[in-house]
Amino acid sequence: YISAEDLSAYQVVLWNCGIGYAGGWTLSDSEQVNIAAYLEGGGKFALFGQDFLYDVYPGASSFSAGEFAYDYLGVSGANQDAW
Repeated sequence: YISAEDLSAYQVVLWNCGIGYAGGWTLSDSEQVNIAAYLEGGGKFALFGQDFLYDVYPGASSFSAGEFAYDYLGVSGANQDAW
């Protein structure tokens, strides 16, 4: 767990959230809130991970205002598990 205060000590945060489908984790709700506060305070953030969208938005192909992926990561659409 990392707080918004902890994040604010850094100009840039690189976050590797791992694999969601294999029983791992990506970003919890509280982490998303803290990252959002960090970004709103002027921080820079890059997210690396295989299954963030699958873990948090299973099956979603489009995203809209009010969702972390849209508001803070700039994701408006994705193909999930496209074979």
